[in-house]
Amino acid sequence: QGVSLLATQEHCKHCFDVLLTHYRGASSPRPQFPEVVCSLFVTWKKAHAAELRLRGCIGTFEPKNIHSALKEYALTSALRDRRFEPIHEKEL
Repeated sequence: QGVSLLATQEHCKHCFDVLLTHYRGASSPRPQFPEVVCSLFVTWKKAHAAELRLRGCIGTFEPKNIHSALKEYALTSALRDRRFEPIHEKEL
């Protein structure tokens, strides 16, 4: 059974780091937060004028290990959300 968890700055930073290392061909960073099992969604938004526009959002209601799931869904929501063009490195 999963736990209820709110995203922290460290979770968000980790998603950005995962995407940056993907573009640079480097190994993904090791998470610096505790491993828990939970449902999660990774949502990417981009500032446009005075608003934030959705650029990707994919996740799962099935509880998963947060370390591996954040990496998986950070990349999937940034690169494979069919509603949007993939996020490019220059957008980060």
